[in-house]
Amino acid sequence: MPSNKIILVLMAVKDISFKILIQEPHLHTYQVEMRFLSTKKGKISLRIPTWSTGSYLIRDYAGNLFDFDVFDDSGSKIDWIQNDLSEWKLRIENPGIITVRYKVFGFENTVRTNFLNSSFGFINPPSTFLHPKSKLHKPVKVYIESGNLFF
Repeated sequence: MPSNKIILVLMAVKDISFKILIQEPHLHTYQVEMRFLSTKKGKISLRIPTWSTGSYLIRDYAGNLFDFDVFDDSGSKIDWIQNDLSEWKLRIENPGIITVRYKVFGFENTVRTNFLNSSFGFINPPSTFLHPKSKLHKPVKVYIESGNLFF
């Protein structure tokens, strides 16, 4: 019986995991859950790139992110503000596991963006994954769950 989970390991951020849920491809939307450990109170900046390797134009990847929410270990919402086009600032009151949930729209079939329909999907990491500003070059784990849609 084939597995419905694909596990990829990408180089980007330490102690961070991403889960991508593909549940409604007809809406061209990936649901993303990012989890990381915050060890102290204070502000944390999350960023999304504004360009992709090989395509050096400035891009508005953040424009395809929506339904953004942040929670602490207990499930309480964490205050945040989108500081500019590619940065979100979180105010951490209770250190621990932080969960960031957002959706990514993908319906432009190019190598620099995301695409999803009922037949296939393409995920471009720079236009999908947020990262804490200080941890860009550390490894992350990425889990993709698609149910029985593509297998």
